[in-house]
Amino acid sequence: MNQLKRSLALALALALTTIGGVAVAGPGYGPANGPSLDKAIAGPLVGKLKVRNDRMRPVTVYVDGERAVKLGPNESKVLRNLPNGVRQVSVAGKRGPVETSRVRIGIGDTAKLRIAPRFGTASIINSSGLMLGMRLNGERLGKVYDGKRIDTGPLAPGPHTLVARAPNGGPTVTKTIHVRPGQRETVRLAPMLGEVSVRNPFPFKVKVYIDDVRVAKLQPNQSTVITGRLPGATRIIMKKRRRVVASSSINVVAGARADFAPQVAMTGSVRVHNGARRPLSVQLNGKNIGYLQPGATKVVDRVSQGHVQVVGVSNSGRRITKTVYVQPYREALVELNRPHHGQSPPPIQTSSSSW
Repeated sequence: MNQLKRSLALALALALTTIGGVAVAGPGYGPANGPSLDKAIAGPLVGKLKVRNDRMRPVTVYVDGERAVKLGPNESKVLRNLPNGVRQVSVAGKRGPVETSRVRIGIGDTAKLRIAPRFGTASIINSSGLMLGMRLNGERLGKVYDGKRIDTGPLAPGPHTLVARAPNGGPTVTKTIHVRPGQRETVRLAPMLGEVSVRNPFPFKVKVYIDDVRVAKLQPNQSTVITGRLPGATRIIMKKRRRVVASSSINVVAGARADFAPQVAMTGSVRVHNGARRPLSVQLNGKNIGYLQPGATKVVDRVSQGHVQVVGVSNSGRRITKTVYVQPYREALVELNRPHHGQSPPPIQTSSSSW
C-alpha cells in the first residue's frame, strides 16, 4: 500500500514539474511562502539558488515574479526549495531599472547568481596642509581638514571632477576621478604648502621676518624650519635690533623646502663725529659721505674690514685726516677735530659693542 502511494506521488510530481521545458508551480514555494508543493510531494525535484548582492545599496530579488528575499550591500543568501528548470530572477533596487535574468536550477543542485555593482565610490584624503572646501561635479561635499578624509556616496562609472579650494583666496586644485563599478577610488591631495629653512650665520642674535611678519628669533648659528608657507615669491629679512643684516627673495614651492642661509660679509660700520668748530665735508676712502655741522654724527654701514681713511674738509680748505681699523660686526668711532696748541690729539677709539 505504501509503495503504491509513493508511485502515485511521483507520477503527479513529474506531471507538474515541466510544461514546455519551464518549471511550473503554484505561488506557495520559496522562503517567502513556506514549504513548496514540490518539496511536499517530491523533495529530490527541487534545487537551490545562492544570490549575492555586490552593490552598495539594498536590492529585492524576485523569482518568477514573486518576492523571494531582500539583500543588503555585500550580503548573500541561499534560496531553497526552488523547482528545477529555468527560473526568471528579477533584481530591483530603490533606483534604476529592474534587471531580469534566466537561471537554470538543477535537481538537488545549487545555482549561483551574482548581482553585479552598477556604481563605484571615491575616498578623498586631504594631505594638502590646509583646510579645504570640496565640490564634486559642482555639488558641495563639505569642508575637510588637513589629514582627514571624506567618502562619497555611490557614483556612476566614468570621470568625475573634484575641486578643492583653500579659504581666504588660497590655492585651488582640480582633479578628475575615474570611477569603476564596484570599486573605491582613493584620491590623495598633495601638499599645497612649502617650507623655508633658515640659518643664522652671524655671531649675534637675529629676528627673522617673512613678508614683514616676524616668524622666528635665532641665536648665533641656530637653524629653524618655517612651515605652512604659500607657494610663490617670498621676501625674507634678518634684523639685528632694527638694522637689516641680510635680506633676499626666495621662491617657495608646494611640497618642497627652500633654504635661506645668507653669506657672512666681513664688514663693520664707522661712526663719524664732527668735533671741530666749523662744518666739514666728510669723505671715507675718497668717497663723499655727507656734510656734517659741528657736533653732528653720521654712521656708515657695511664698511669692509681693514684700515679706512676718513677726511674732513672745511670751507677754507683745511683738512682733518684720521685712519681707523674696521672690525667685522663692530662699530669704529672717528672723531674729527683739531687739537688745541700744546695738546696731543685724542686717540682713535673702536667701540666694543657688536654691530
